[in-house]
Amino acid sequence: KSLLYYLRIEDIVERFGEPYEKGRLYNNLGKLYATLNDYRKSLDYFRKAELQCQYASGTDRSCELPEVFYTNIGIALHNTGDTKAGLEYLFKAQLILNGRKDLGALASLEHLIANVYFKSGDLYNALEHNRLAIDYAQKTQQSDVLTRTYKTAAEVYQDLYDFEKAFDYYTRYLDLLDSARLEEQRRQVILAERNSQLRSAEGEIRFLLAQQKIKDRDLRESRNEQDRLELTNRAL
Repeated sequence: KSLLYYLRIEDIVERFGEPYEKGRLYNNLGKLYATLNDYRKSLDYFRKAELQCQYASGTDRSCELPEVFYTNIGIALHNTGDTKAGLEYLFKAQLILNGRKDLGALASLEHLIANVYFKSGDLYNALEHNRLAIDYAQKTQQSDVLTRTYKTAAEVYQDLYDFEKAFDYYTRYLDLLDSARLEEQRRQVILAERNSQLRSAEGEIRFLLAQQKIKDRDLRESRNEQDRLELTNRAL
């Protein structure tokens, strides 16, 4: 359904949209095709997004996050078999993020680069970039990213036959995974308690409103009775 609606608006955006709007549309279509494992089509749209980003450069509405396009193109190239060109794009994104000192985004990007190297069989580069990812994730306290980096480290060390380190990192991975599950369970308990308190508060409010309605009704009846007595007295 998403693809259907995106394709319906593609013609409209191509005819009337600004370059930054076209870039955003093409990037979303590229991600959608990547989700559908159509990496060739995905790459086509990411390249179109990159081109629109270049057109928008220097305008009032320039390309907002070129590193996103570079990362997407890099992964798409890797998935279509051109890992070398894909890494070149990933390093373009890395250069931008390093310039901004965006350690949070760098943690995810370095882990992505590590996985590309790992899947390509370059274990030492995979280990080095994963080490950077771990460092950035620890500094920015991103437990979700850190969990994934520990799992990758365990897998790389296992392929390097360093089973002691593989076991160490796999243990760290499981510990963080358990912590995340416990935190999610705690969050769910707190949410359930808040919902219970909210329902209780709503019940109290409904009770108070009902009481107020009864008081208002009694007051109206009392006033009506008083008006009736006054009318009767005047008639006498």
